Amino acid sequence: MRGLTANQIERIEIISNPSSRYDAAGSGGIINIIMKKDQKIGLNGTITLGYNQGVYAKYNQGITFNYRNKKFNLYGSYNANERKSVVYISSDRKFRNGNVILADFAQNGKSIDNTRSHNVRAGVDFFVSKKTTIGVLFTGLKNDFKQVSNSLTQMKNGSGVIDSMLHAYSNNSSKWLSYSANANLRHRFDSTVKN
Repeated sequence: MRGLTANQIERIEIISNPSSRYDAAGSGGIINIIMKKDQKIGLNGTITLGYNQGVYAKYNQGITFNYRNKKFNLYGSYNANERKSVVYISSDRKFRNGNVILADFAQNGKSIDNTRSHNVRAGVDFFVSKKTTIGVLFTGLKNDFKQVSNSLTQMKNGSGVIDSMLHAYSNNSSKWLSYSANANLRHRFDSTVKN
């Protein structure tokens, strides 16, 4: 979702009791995101740029295009974003027996997350007749995630004297690639019934 812009979405459906055509892995329902397809004849598109400044800069950018004539509709989009954020950790845990402090753990740390994602979507619809359309669609997502965490915990005894320290450092990264392709056929039947 972070790789999409709001102007690409036509509507969002919540399917609380999905049929058997959907994967049975989820038990809480399905969120179906219906993407827009431009109905204008000719070539058109949009370019989006976004920037946000906190401790670190965050940005997103994207391009969409659509070419449509009476025989086919060619469409696509590409979006990329980078989100870097920081979380500061500070905690002081005191272990007591009644009013007597037995130990005190004071922790300070920082975690930096960096996510980069690329989202691509391309397809074509062929208008066989006024009621029949044949189409193909490709979607892909590439996501890179990195997290670096660093913390120091001072462990004090009941007198407040540091008797040990724990330094924790972690450097995690993950990458995933997801893509799909489909072919589809749509036919609109007459809504009026003749007897």
